[in-house]
Amino acid sequence: MPGNFHEIPDDVAAAWPDPNYDSPRNHRAWLPEFAIVFLAVSTILVAGRLYERGMKRAGGWGLDDVLISSGWLFSCGLSVVACIDGAWYGLGRHTWDVRREWYSGAALMGWLAQILFLTSTCCTKCSVLLFYRRMVKDTGRWKYAIWTAIGLTAAYWLGFLLAYCLICRPLNAYWLSYNEGYDEPFQCIHGDVLTIFVGVLSVISDVYVVVLPFVILQSFDLEVPRRQKVALDIIFSLSIIVAGAGIARTYYLWKINRTYDTSWVGFDLFTWSLVECEERLAPSDTKEEAAAPKGPRFGVSIEHDSDGSLRTNSSDAEPAIRNAEDYEMYNIRQLNKHGRVRSNTSESISQYHGDPKKRHDVDSARS
Repeated sequence: MPGNFHEIPDDVAAAWPDPNYDSPRNHRAWLPEFAIVFLAVSTILVAGRLYERGMKRAGGWGLDDVLISSGWLFSCGLSVVACIDGAWYGLGRHTWDVRREWYSGAALMGWLAQILFLTSTCCTKCSVLLFYRRMVKDTGRWKYAIWTAIGLTAAYWLGFLLAYCLICRPLNAYWLSYNEGYDEPFQCIHGDVLTIFVGVLSVISDVYVVVLPFVILQSFDLEVPRRQKVALDIIFSLSIIVAGAGIARTYYLWKINRTYDTSWVGFDLFTWSLVECEERLAPSDTKEEAAAPKGPRFGVSIEHDSDGSLRTNSSDAEPAIRNAEDYEMYNIRQLNKHGRVRSNTSESISQYHGDPKKRHDVDSARS
C-alpha cells in the first residue's frame, strides 16, 4: 500500500495486545518539543547570518543566502509536519494503539515530510557548495568538480520531486486510499524501493559535501591562516555528524519498510530527519565567517559588493570599504600591520594625499 503502511496479516494482528487509544503504552510524545528546540537553534543561526550580510559585515547578498533561507523555510515546514503528526495522527505510538481513521492523515504527513526534507536539504547543500566555489575562485578542476556537484544535487532534487508527485495516480490516493469509504480506482508505484534509493543517494551526497573541503584544503594552496584553518577543520568535522544522521535516517527508511509497527518506527525516522535537516543549517551558517580565504598580498582580497562598494575578505574581519576615505584608512592599517609604514596615522594620511599616484587610486575608488 502507499504511505509505507502495510496490510496487517490476521495472525500478526492477533498477536498484538489490545488497543489503548486514550492512554497508550510506551507513548513517545516528546517529538514536538524536540522539533521546536532544533528549529529555534537553526533560526538563530540563519538570522545571525542574514543580519551580518545585511550589515555588510560578511559580504554582500548572494544566491547562497537565498538557498540557505529557502532551506530554513522548508525545515520549518518539516518541523510543523512532525508536530502535527505527533499530536494528531499517532506518531510515536505502537500501531495497535493508532485509530484506523488516523491512517490517512499520517500518510499525508509522511508524503509532505518527504517533499519538505528533500527540498530543504538540497537547498542547503547547494548553498554550501556555492561557498566552496568562492573559496577556490577560478581554479579549474575544483571549480568544475563543485559545479558538477551542484548540478547533480539539483538533478537529484528534481528527479525525486517528480517521483514523489507521480507516486500515485491520482496523487491524493497516496493518503485517501486508507479511508474505509474510498472506492476510486488508483495506481501507485512501490514506495519502499523509492524511499531507500532516496536515502542512499542522500548519504552519498552528504559524504561528497563533507569530503570535498578537506580535499581542497589539502591539495590546493589556499592561503588560510593556521588558526582559521583549524576552525575550518572543526566546522567541516561537524558536517560528519550530519552525514551520520543521514545514515541513521536511511537505516530507519529501510526498517520502516520491514515492519508492521509503522507509527513506532516512523517516530525514529522523523527524529533523525529533523536532526539531519536542522543540523545541516548550522555548519553552513558558520563556514563563511571562519573561512574567508586570504588574497595574494597582505592576506586580503578586495571585491565588489552588490551595492557597488568595496569589501575585503580579510581574516581580520575588516569593515566594508564604501568610499575613498575608507580605502585610505584600510591601506594605512595594512601597511602599518606589515611594517611598511613607520610613521603615525596622521602623517601617513597627509603623505598619502600628497602623492599624486596614490591620490589617483583614491579618485578611482571614489568613481
